[in-house]
Formats: sequence, C-alpha cells, structure tokens
Amino acid sequence: MEAARKKEDIGKPFIFERPLLSRGKSMDGKGLRNIIEDSEEPIDMKESAILAAAKEGPKILPVLRSHLKHSSPRLKSAISSTLGRIGGREVYDSLLQMVQDPDIYEDALEDFGTSRDSRALFVLANLYNGLGFKGKKAVIYAFHKLADPRAVDFLTEIARASDNNDIKYIAQKAADESERNTYFSYTFVWDEDMRKRAEQKEGRVLVADKAVLQKDDVREILEDFAADNRPQTYVVTLDGKFYIGGNVQEHVEVAKGQDVLAAGEVEFDLDTFDITYINNRSNGYYPGATSFRWVKEALAETGIKLLDNFSEIFPRDGFTCDDILHMFPFYKDNPNS
Repeated sequence: MEAARKKEDIGKPFIFERPLLSRGKSMDGKGLRNIIEDSEEPIDMKESAILAAAKEGPKILPVLRSHLKHSSPRLKSAISSTLGRIGGREVYDSLLQMVQDPDIYEDALEDFGTSRDSRALFVLANLYNGLGFKGKKAVIYAFHKLADPRAVDFLTEIARASDNNDIKYIAQKAADESERNTYFSYTFVWDEDMRKRAEQKEGRVLVADKAVLQKDDVREILEDFAADNRPQTYVVTLDGKFYIGGNVQEHVEVAKGQDVLAAGEVEFDLDTFDITYINNRSNGYYPGATSFRWVKEALAETGIKLLDNFSEIFPRDGFTCDDILHMFPFYKDNPNS
C-alpha cells in the first residue's frame, strides 16, 4: 500500500545509523541519548539518533517522551516512528498525545497502527469520522498495519459506503489484511495501576489436563461456581497456556497483567470435565471471535473435549458500536480540528 509518508525501510535500522557512523558517533544507548539531548547537534543527526534508538527498546522511552513537544515536526515525526516500532503498552500514552499534534498527526496515526496495541482499534475508530480526507486515509493505513481481525466489519463498511475510490480501495485492502491475520494478541484496556496490581495476584489454575480439574480443591471451586450459575474466567497466555481463574475472576488477574491470545468465560461438565459452554466475553481485553483458534490449540493435548466454536460471541453489536467506543479516547471528538 501507499505510505502515508515517505520514509526509509524501518526494517533496516543500519540505514538510520549511517549519518552517525560517518561522523564517528557512538551507536550505543548512551551515545544515542547524548545526541538526542544535545541542543547543539544538528537536526539530521538528532533525527538519525532517534530513529536508530528503536533498537534500545523501552529503555529509550524516557528520552523520547521528554521531546514529544519539540518545535521541529521532523523530530516529532521521527519520535513517533520510533515509538511505533518499539511498540508495547509502554508507548500507548505517548502515541495518544502525538495523534493530537496537528504537525504530525497523520504520521502518528500510522505509527499507532505499527505499535500493534489492541487498544488502537477503539481510538482509530473514534477518530475516523471526525477527520478530513488525508486523516481518514492515515487511519485506514494505521488499520492496515494494526491488522486487527476485529476491525474487518468496520473497514468493510467503509469500503462499501465511501464515495471515494481511494478510500474504498485502501479500506478493502486493510480489511483483507486484518482478516488474514490469524495471530493477534490483546492488551488490557483499562487502568495501568490495576494492571500492575494484577501481576501479583495468585490463585489461577493452569489447565494442563483433565486431572487438574479433578483435584479436590479445583473441583470444589467449579462446583461452587456451577451452583451459583457462574462460569469460570479463562485466558490463553502468550505462551499458549490455558488458565482458569479458580477463585480469581478478573481476566487481568488471571493473566497476571500480561497480554493474552484469548479470554472469556467457560463452563465444564462436572462428570466428564469436558467444556459445555465457552465465550469470548472479557471487558478487560475485548478479544475477537478469531481468538477461538488459541483456545483450541491450548486445549488440544489436554484430553478436554471442546465445542466447535464459541457458544456466544461478544459484544453482540461488534467492537465499534457506541456502547464500546464511548469508553475510549476521542469518542465523537476530533483533536485536530
């Protein structure tokens, strides 16, 4: 697809290092930080150092954050690019700030997609209708890079309804890319303090086989929940393991604050310990319907029989309905107007 801006191949970091190496500059983390923070360094050197700094990962973020309001759009664009390439939950708030910067918001939108943070879906959907033609294109480019399977319906509707052929084309391309993406992980969408507290939570149960569910203490928990018509919370972690909550019921606590491949609610037959009901309902992660793949893979060697698909899929009105979007930044708001 056409890029929202012309830039060198971000998959080849040595390209960014050439101006620095040609002038004998140090390429370690300390050297890059010194260049970025030195007010006497020329813009091209600072830009190269910022772009090369992506290899430092989250360690370089404090330096980048201190320059988010720099007077140079060129440097801010470089920072946005580097934030997107670093990715992870640590860059989310900074990119939220940068998509509100009228100097570089189109670049920042694309970089938001590059970051592959699952929360970007809601932000991008909220922004789309309030932007002009160029902004809309940048949002769709961002969706293409995000490749979030939950965005397929939203993008398909844009492709169907738009009267602009460019928008139709790139929206359909983004929808196709999102639909093909079978690997997508989900980040906890709410308060960072809550997520950090969840890292310390104990009590989840790793379901490696049926024998785990048949243990007296686990069986007792399952019986108590069944008596109250309450399902168990479950997650599939990034290493492909299936956990139920036991007495821990917040998905973020079952996941110990980490990203997940799947999350929802599950019920077991307490005679056979096979699954009788399972869904993707998680108000902490909002996983898509395609996450069933990871449930199936996680349970494949456990001896636990699984249904052919989710018993129910949530949210019933899709991920870009008002009931969901109103909880996320820029709902019916255009920060660049």
